[in-house]
Amino acid sequence: MKKKLLLIIIASILFITGCFSYADMNRVYFSTFEILDKEADSNVSLYAEYFVSDRGDSEQGGIVSRIVLKGKGSSSNEAFTNIQGSATYPIKYDLTRAIGFTEKMARNGIEEDLDFIERDQNITNKLFLFITDADPVEFMNTQMSDEKFLGIWLEDIFIFQEEESRVLSIRSNAYLNERLKGSRISLLPIISISKMPTESRLIVSGAAVMKDNKMVDTVDKEEVPVYKILFLKDKNMKGVFDIIYPDTGAKVALSLLLTRIEERIESIDGELTLIYDLKMYCTIHSVVGKLDLLKKNVRGIVIKEAQEEVNKKCEDFYKKYQDKGIDILDVKLKLNRKYPKMEFEDDIFKSVNIKVNTSITLDGSQNITNTLE
Repeated sequence: MKKKLLLIIIASILFITGCFSYADMNRVYFSTFEILDKEADSNVSLYAEYFVSDRGDSEQGGIVSRIVLKGKGSSSNEAFTNIQGSATYPIKYDLTRAIGFTEKMARNGIEEDLDFIERDQNITNKLFLFITDADPVEFMNTQMSDEKFLGIWLEDIFIFQEEESRVLSIRSNAYLNERLKGSRISLLPIISISKMPTESRLIVSGAAVMKDNKMVDTVDKEEVPVYKILFLKDKNMKGVFDIIYPDTGAKVALSLLLTRIEERIESIDGELTLIYDLKMYCTIHSVVGKLDLLKKNVRGIVIKEAQEEVNKKCEDFYKKYQDKGIDILDVKLKLNRKYPKMEFEDDIFKSVNIKVNTSITLDGSQNITNTLE
């Protein structure tokens, strides 16, 4: 009898509490994403996108409205608090997809803002982070025909385009861990506004180099694939890269299918060298110009030129940031792991060379075997 009574009480509690009612849902703002900006007076401005539902009285059902608000305060915490005064209903941040920072704010440093995001119990620690070089008002006013809510668009592109070679994505929990390791350098994607024929659209235009939570440089979108291969060890990255066939000047585009990479540090002629053995599996994506793929040695020349091009791009990328004093591949951490009993200077990476050995396999058969005019 007691067991039956206990079951009845539990069932009653569950039915009484339930989930949000229609009335509750109609009286809540749900955040999708925010942008934080640093004002000239050193205050922080918060631009936020929300959706609010309205059940409506028609048979067609309810509607969802997009609302953009701005809050301001001496800190991110205060800006989040003050923005509530502009809202009709309570604001919920449980569904936040992404948080961005303007370039101005990123170059000033975002450590305190990240600390607030990490500690706040209402904000998920798996949202995406990004930097924007656009004006935050223009960013929030961007209207794209295929997606009403920019927060949903941001989440979608970071998830569904993650394997694309020029798209970098990182969640807040991963960034919060990376910023504390090794060189304390991490990359955040840059979102820009691009003028298209019929509308303005948001695009991923590259990446921001963050050191100690400050933006110190940028990585061009053409260089992002190199970072994803050498540092992130992205095996499933998809993309296309071009080479010029030496004899005819034909442009050959290779489509990347799969990547395998091994990394090690060796002492060569008394100098430390970071060595990457890179295996890439590709197919011929397109050819512009004259090229007979059945001709003797043509395929071998394509492979040779592609291997040299990849080696050059990777080595140039490393040396570019080495010259700038940015340990973008976290070389010091790799040295500490290989030689745990040795102590290295912070700038030890400046004296470490790089060597990339690329081996390319052209997979698959071609329906079109030549491009002779």
